[in-house]
Amino acid sequence: RVYEAAGLTVEARRLDELSSRSAAATEARVAFYEYMRAQGQLAVAQQALETAQQHQQDLRRFVEAGTVARVELLRVDAQVAESERIVLSAREGQSLAEAQLRQRMHVGEAEPLTLGESLDGELRMPGSARELIERAVAARPELLSLDRQSRALSANVSAARAGVYPSISGQFSVDYANPNSRFVPQTQEFNATWSATIQAQWSPTGAFSANAAANRLSAQRAALVAQLAQLREGTEIEVRSVWIAAQTSNAAIESARRQLVSAEESYRVRRERFQAGSAVSSDLTDAELDLLRARLALVNANVDLREALARLRRAVGEREPD
Repeated sequence: RVYEAAGLTVEARRLDELSSRSAAATEARVAFYEYMRAQGQLAVAQQALETAQQHQQDLRRFVEAGTVARVELLRVDAQVAESERIVLSAREGQSLAEAQLRQRMHVGEAEPLTLGESLDGELRMPGSARELIERAVAARPELLSLDRQSRALSANVSAARAGVYPSISGQFSVDYANPNSRFVPQTQEFNATWSATIQAQWSPTGAFSANAAANRLSAQRAALVAQLAQLREGTEIEVRSVWIAAQTSNAAIESARRQLVSAEESYRVRRERFQAGSAVSSDLTDAELDLLRARLALVNANVDLREALARLRRAVGEREPD
C-alpha cells in the first residue's frame, strides 16, 4: 500500500504540472488576444482620424466658399484633435499589449510578432453547459490531482493501520554448497541443507503510534475530500460563467456586424448629403462617431469571444495546442 500511495502521489504531481502549464498557456493566449484587440483598436482609431480629416478638408472648402459658418470648422477641428488623441492612446495601448505578450513568450524586441489568426474568422461554439461541466469533472487536472492525493492518503492510512496489529514474517532458505558449513566434519563434496523461520511480533507502543499516524492521515484525507468537493462546485460555476460569456460574445458579434452595416450606410448617405449641401456638419459628425463606436464594438466582441473560448478550454481541462 505504501508503494501504491507513492505511485499515486507521483501521478498527482504530474497532474499539478499539467495544470500549471495549462494555466500559463491560457494566460499567454489571452495576452495574445489582448494584443490583437490593441491592434484592432489602433486600426479603427486611425480610420476615424482619416475620416475626420476628410470631413475637415471638405468643410474648409465650404468655409472658404462662404457657404458654411466658420464655427462649424472649429467644431470639426476639435473632433480631429480628439481623434488624434484617441490614436495616440491606442498606439500606447498597443505598445503595452505587445510588451506583455513578449514577456509571456520570452521574445526579444528584435524578433517580429506575426498575427497567425484573423479576428473575423469563424469559430466553433461549444456544446451545452451540462456537457462541458461533465467533461470538466472528468478531465480537469486539478480535480484529478486531488483525487489521486486522496487515494494515496487512503493507501497510507491502510499501511499505517497495519502497524496496530501483530505482524508475522516467515523465511525459508535452501543451501547447496561445497563445502557446506553445516556439515561437520566438512568434506570436499556438495551437500544440501534447508532452514525455515517464522517470527511473530507486536509492540504496544508501536500500535499506539501507528493508530495516531492513521488518524492523522485520515484527517488529512477528509480535508482533501472536502477540498475536492469544493473545487468541483467551483468548477461548475466557472464553466457556466465562461460558457455564458462565450454565448454572449457570440451574440454581440452578430449585433456589432449589423450595427456596423447600419453605421456605414448612415455615414455614406450623410456624407453625400453634406457634399450636396443638404445636410449640416453636425449630422456628419454624429455619423462618424456612430461608425467609430460600431467598429470598436465589433473588434471588442471578436476578442471577447476568443478569450472566453480560451478560458472555457482551460475550465474543462483541455490542453492548449503546442
